[in-house]
Amino acid sequence: MEWEDGVGDDFDNTFPDYQDENENPKKKILGQLPLNMFYEVLNNEEYDVNTSLTCTWYVADEHNNGSRFLRLCKQLEYKITHFIHITEQCNVSPENGCEYLKYWLQEQIENIDPTSFNVSALSQVFDIVFTAKTKYKCYYDKDKFKNGDFAKNKFFFDYSENLMGINNIDRNFTDLYDNFYCEYIKDGVNLYNDTITGPCKDKKCAYYDQLKHFQNIYNKHRISLCKKCNYNFPCLKNPKGEYEEGCSLLILNNEYPVTASRQLYTDTDNHDGVTFTPLPSLLRRRIMKKKNVSDNLDEETDQSLIDSEIFHSKSNKRSYHIQYHSEKRY
Repeated sequence: MEWEDGVGDDFDNTFPDYQDENENPKKKILGQLPLNMFYEVLNNEEYDVNTSLTCTWYVADEHNNGSRFLRLCKQLEYKITHFIHITEQCNVSPENGCEYLKYWLQEQIENIDPTSFNVSALSQVFDIVFTAKTKYKCYYDKDKFKNGDFAKNKFFFDYSENLMGINNIDRNFTDLYDNFYCEYIKDGVNLYNDTITGPCKDKKCAYYDQLKHFQNIYNKHRISLCKKCNYNFPCLKNPKGEYEEGCSLLILNNEYPVTASRQLYTDTDNHDGVTFTPLPSLLRRRIMKKKNVSDNLDEETDQSLIDSEIFHSKSNKRSYHIQYHSEKRY
């Protein structure tokens, strides 16, 4: 997905973009957000082989995919047992952790067989183990996601949570790799606008509630996010394709002048209110391919590093360091 071109990809092909293993620098930066850290710990397939017999009692492993459901059940039990440690490690509240865990579990179920009767077994194990192993209330409703389009439902849920995670970073973005956060926000706005004027314009899509949640979160934090990125993010559109009333561009006190490379367009242009001059990105890509950008990041740096012309006056004088801490995985 190219920053300069907006959203030109088919909507359904967008979801894997953020899981592409080749986007190493971007993936690592976004991986520091609480939700993504939480998912990373859950995705660690290690679990204690000496877990209780709960999963063995409830999961029928002799049927289709039974062994996969049994393995998932034991993994789930282990993660719930260490739930409080995982939430503390990822700086996630128990309430949010409960919701994240349910979305994660449903994604695993979708990858195996969401129609299996073992889904009911997992639901029971979830409730039993959570009650026995933690002091928090968290229940898994197996019917919560039955309306379909789970991938898109989860996509906008994750996006909303990550917007809040970005907004909670207690500083403005001035380092080169901070721009991945800003690119992520811009991509989310484009996806929302494409969706609300396309598949969800009649408000009948199965994931409409999550789309509205994204709208509320973005509108609530837009001004703060604009200031963090020192950039006017586009307004959201309504189903008619018009920009929402009450949303306007901000007058930002730019620490670094950016007027030479950014131009604002009228609503009649097909750029969601903004376009980017490609020259800085092209020059930067050529340079980054020849240099080791950071000791802590992988060498694959051909992914677009968006809109960093705000650093052009100091790019030869500044050093950028990204700290990526490895942590204990449960």
